[in-house]
Amino acid sequence: MTEGQNIETYFQQAFTPTEFGLVGLVDQIVAASVGRHFRFQRVDDRVVCRQFFDGEFQEALTPIPAKNFRSILARIAVLLEDQNPKLFDPYGGSEMIVVGSTVTTMVEASFSNTPDKQFLELQGIPSD
Repeated sequence: MTEGQNIETYFQQAFTPTEFGLVGLVDQIVAASVGRHFRFQRVDDRVVCRQFFDGEFQEALTPIPAKNFRSILARIAVLLEDQNPKLFDPYGGSEMIVVGSTVTTMVEASFSNTPDKQFLELQGIPSD
């Protein structure tokens, strides 16, 4: 993120529709979290994102329709299952996701995808 860029502007860019649909969108969301810490949470009929940025806590509504958030969480579950099939739970969990083609860029993903609780937390692990 460039200096002075606010979270709303960033998300308008990060959530630009891709030709790869949901899979492409989730890939963008995960890649955007490298070196950052995001928490997305469904609140009523909206998806809110919280991020620590420029020394302060920022919160913004995302352009993700709330009705589509569970599909995003399901795709995250598939990515986590790819990393560790033995610990897979489609309703929640935590695991590292490799970003791109090398294991030097990782994102820790935690999520819950139940009717009562829907969130996604992404903590980018800086590459060495």
